[in-house]
Amino acid sequence: MLTGESRNRRVEEALNQLVESSHVEVLDQKAWAQFFSGVCHDLLGHRSVAPGWYEKAFRSGCEFTDIVTKVAKKRGWLKKSILHSIFFP
Repeated sequence: MLTGESRNRRVEEALNQLVESSHVEVLDQKAWAQFFSGVCHDLLGHRSVAPGWYEKAFRSGCEFTDIVTKVAKKRGWLKKSILHSIFFP
């Protein structure tokens, strides 16, 4: 198990790669990179920075979900909502 300085160095290396990856156009990958950037900031003790990354990840994830839902509806894959099928079988 890594501890101390070597742990922090590895987390910082991961953070640098994740921040770079957070600029991709693929929204699901972008959301994951943003989320794990927040995790790295938490691990490094950057408590004031991490929430911003979590919010970015949430927004990217919502945007991805909206796009997938619109495409699925357009193609007829979602004829009725999941909740509708649960409450009205």
